[in-house]
Amino acid sequence: MISGLWAVFLMVLSSASLEAQEPPEGLSLKRDLPPAPEGSCEILAPVRALPEAPEEADRLEAEQLASEASRAAILGDPQRAMSLLQEAAELDPTSPAIAYRLARIFEDAGEDEQALGEFCRYLALDPHGPDAADVDDRIERIAPRDEDPLSATARAAFEAGVAAFDDGSFEVAAQHFSRALVEVPDWPDAHYNRGIAYLRAERTGAGAADLEWYLETSPDGSDRERVEAHLRELDPDLGEVYSPRTALTAGLVVPGMGHFYSGRPGAGLVVLATAGASAAVGVLYRRVEVDCLTVPVNGTCPPGQTVDRREDQPLLVPGLAGAAAITVIGAIHAFRGTRGQGEAASFGGDGGVELSLLGARIWKLTPVMNLGPVALRQGGGAWATLEFRF
Repeated sequence: MISGLWAVFLMVLSSASLEAQEPPEGLSLKRDLPPAPEGSCEILAPVRALPEAPEEADRLEAEQLASEASRAAILGDPQRAMSLLQEAAELDPTSPAIAYRLARIFEDAGEDEQALGEFCRYLALDPHGPDAADVDDRIERIAPRDEDPLSATARAAFEAGVAAFDDGSFEVAAQHFSRALVEVPDWPDAHYNRGIAYLRAERTGAGAADLEWYLETSPDGSDRERVEAHLRELDPDLGEVYSPRTALTAGLVVPGMGHFYSGRPGAGLVVLATAGASAAVGVLYRRVEVDCLTVPVNGTCPPGQTVDRREDQPLLVPGLAGAAAITVIGAIHAFRGTRGQGEAASFGGDGGVELSLLGARIWKLTPVMNLGPVALRQGGGAWATLEFRF
């Protein structure tokens, strides 16, 4: 009976240990790396199949044909040299020297596809041969490889992070994913995995920040709803995760709107009032100059004595430029300060602005922004109404 209880106890411990290595419920670690761009020789995979060794007689005949091809090339007959080398390659397909010389003949003739095939055959036969470096350079010139957005260091760090996570070393896994992000800062999967590792290491704030970054940069991710649901479990008051980009866009369209969107109506009102005041001064201020036939009375030219009247707006450009600058700065500030808010919320209350005269409170102005998301992270926006309560 006792041994049976110990067995059950050990099974429970084993189950708990395995469970501890699992990511948060509903979230799975991302393990697959995007494939590296294929090089030209990978695309021409059939040329990598190593041929069988030729008969001795065929090998000797191939060498003789290669010698004749060299003489033909020296005599200025590249077509005959090409024909002889092709025949030699058929007799001895295992000779890297013949493959290299035939590739060079094709390259000089402008036959890039045939040259590429022979260069790749050379590398398949002798990848570390004396001409391997030259062949690599020539292949790159003929058919450049697509640039890999992930460096070899980033790929290795990502794989090391997954391995450490599977071993239960969550802090170490987070360090590896951080190393990958040093190489590729905007890699969503690395942010996601580091967030999961942080959460398993009980670093909730850092983990939530990484997951929010992942949501921001992967608006069409298939696991979006699961990630948002888990973030709401971490912070029940979080609700819908609003987009900092939407805050930035809203702040650029209407001064202060980004702050209203992000739940800081006091700052939004300051931005709106400051930008509006700057624009109003520029538009409303006018300078009037009058040429009068007589001396003006109390600063006014008597009727019928005006010779010329000129009016301009000297502060129009500075005022509008100031309003634009305030709008941009406010939008950037709103972008940086955006935090998740409820699915539909009213922002106001403590964000009001009190007006006073000689230390006595006159009234309190409270801006209230009513917001509701409309597929925000799928490229939508939000419905909004702005109220001012006195």
